[in-house]
Amino acid sequence: MKKGKTIGAILLTAAAAAFRIMVELNKKDLIIENGVSGYRNYASASTALLAAAVVLTVIMLALEASAAARKRREEEAAASLAAEAAEKRPRAPLSVDGVMNPEEIRNYLVLQGSGEWRKYRGNLGQCVDVMDDMSECRERLHKLLDMNGADTLRDTEDVLRQVEQYICRNMRKIINNLSAVDMDSPDSGPKIQKWFSDCIDDSRQKIDKVNEFIVSLSEFFNSQGEDSSSLDMLDIYKGTILESIARE
Repeated sequence: MKKGKTIGAILLTAAAAAFRIMVELNKKDLIIENGVSGYRNYASASTALLAAAVVLTVIMLALEASAAARKRREEEAAASLAAEAAEKRPRAPLSVDGVMNPEEIRNYLVLQGSGEWRKYRGNLGQCVDVMDDMSECRERLHKLLDMNGADTLRDTEDVLRQVEQYICRNMRKIINNLSAVDMDSPDSGPKIQKWFSDCIDDSRQKIDKVNEFIVSLSEFFNSQGEDSSSLDMLDIYKGTILESIARE
């Protein structure tokens, strides 16, 4: 509505300006027809109308700018409140929308192993061990790269991050399945044991490949300048690892 009024005020200003110009262009005719005083009346009226229209236009533009600024502030405030609410809302540790936090999953497995799922404490303990081993692999790789100043091979750490996320997804399956199943049902036992077996065996296979890769990397560092095929072997190991987690 305000925008329509602003346009109207601008049009009124344009009309008043046109009227004022027309008075000046027809000055002689107005004096002849109405006398000097008549011309002055026309000139005063057209000037006053133009001034009023300009003032009105300025006011409407100011009101419109103020309304736009207020709306922008309200939108920014709403966005800020939404962001604060999102920050306060606890992040789902098993979220399918982003990167999972291995530490959160590990802590949840430990918590449930001594709580609601203590019946399967041993199995959950094996899952925790798997996650600890994967974390230790990442630490060893990072240390190896640092000691050898191998900044050009930092992309190898991303390979291990992808394996760790794969293992987190395995653990997510266990957690979701245990959350959904009736543990008191006599039929649940064998099914649950198979879930654990599949998860742990698969995750262990991936960690074995990671360990082989780290050993291969150390051999590459030891043979630098001696064996040109070592780098090719590293690429083979990386490709094998990524392929194994991609097709699962």
